[in-house]
Amino acid sequence: MDADLQEMELDRKVIELISEASGVGSDMIRPESSLTDELGLESLDMVELALAVEDAFEIEISDDELDSFQTTDDVIDHVRTSRLSA
Repeated sequence: MDADLQEMELDRKVIELISEASGVGSDMIRPESSLTDELGLESLDMVELALAVEDAFEIEISDDELDSFQTTDDVIDHVRTSRLSA
């Protein structure tokens, strides 16, 4: 599979997981969308999102990493970085 296509698929999957956690349609979620302010995720939602991302991509997200997630792009970047270092 082409690397660009893999990146697009990764982005799409992360956005899908954020959509499920937030109840906001995936077409409304942008890379710069604030997880808490724009998408309305609260603490428990963030934990559930982290668990879903961990399961989907077979990575681990520490509490500190979870606390650092502010935008959709933060989650996507973490998944990319974690997959590269695995």
